[in-house]
Amino acid sequence: SDVNALDVFKKAQQVASAADAAAAGGKHKPSALEEIMQRDIASKAGFGGGYSGAGAAGGGGGGGGGGGGDRPWLAHGIVVKILSKALRSEGLYGKKAVVKKVVDGGFVAEVAALDSGDRVRVDQAELETVLPSVGGAVLVLRGAHRGVAGTLRGVHTADFQADVTLSEGAMKGKTVKFDYEDVSKLNK
Repeated sequence: SDVNALDVFKKAQQVASAADAAAAGGKHKPSALEEIMQRDIASKAGFGGGYSGAGAAGGGGGGGGGGGGDRPWLAHGIVVKILSKALRSEGLYGKKAVVKKVVDGGFVAEVAALDSGDRVRVDQAELETVLPSVGGAVLVLRGAHRGVAGTLRGVHTADFQADVTLSEGAMKGKTVKFDYEDVSKLNK
């Protein structure tokens, strides 16, 4: 089933508006989730708010998604992990998905869940990169080698970095160290 991101966004705005009204009336202090949603809505509307999205690098299968940020990092065909709590009710939170289409200047992706095929549009701030097993294909998402495919050769869990042997470009065959968030698994 398709999830309309606009409907999810409107629900978030309603929750934020209700929290604002309640706070103004002194009825209750907004919960942490309501405050995060308010900051997220404000930042998307261009009013700041301090919310930087998912930026902490994680161990195991992925890294930080890049924190929303000022530059797009999404690319067609990469595997990502959905971190949008607004999609929890749809059963998509924490699921891996493949980017099918990149829109809104590269900051939003239409993704399809790997297990169910459900499609939804998600902002890059609510996505996280995924690393394959050693020997798996990756795509470089940031820096001088952006858009270059490679093979994961090893991971350095202590400093959240990965060794990637580039498969194309001027440095074809060379192994380069990247932060986890700068590469993601290629869907094959």
